[in-house]
Amino acid sequence: MQDVKTELDRPNPRVLYASQTRQRMVRSIAVLLEIRPDDTEDLCELLELVRQQEAASHRAGFDHVARLCRSMGDCLEGVRRGDQPGTVAVLDTLLDVCRAVENHAHAIAATVAMPCYGSSSGRSSGRGGAETPWPL
Repeated sequence: MQDVKTELDRPNPRVLYASQTRQRMVRSIAVLLEIRPDDTEDLCELLELVRQQEAASHRAGFDHVARLCRSMGDCLEGVRRGDQPGTVAVLDTLLDVCRAVENHAHAIAATVAMPCYGSSSGRSSGRGGAETPWPL
């Protein structure tokens, strides 16, 4: 009985990924909205958040998101080193990518919240009325 309770208490990894992704992107967006290109402390914080997200996305199997985060990190690294200017256009693009990753997290959370089976899904496979499971 204890094993069942322990299993039920364990958070769904996709819910945890979505929650942590949202937290990182909300913070990243806040930093980007206030950042100055010469502010190395904010650039370092932002770079750390993006690298954390890259690793988390890779572990969760979202390699496309990990690649986006890798590109963002490379861009931020270039701005930090002075190899790339931190123009408004660059920062706006980074902001757009952070918002896209945040939307990705919302989509993951929404798919986890959907029922897997049962009549509440309302989806039919067309084969005798059998329900089609929602993708997880």
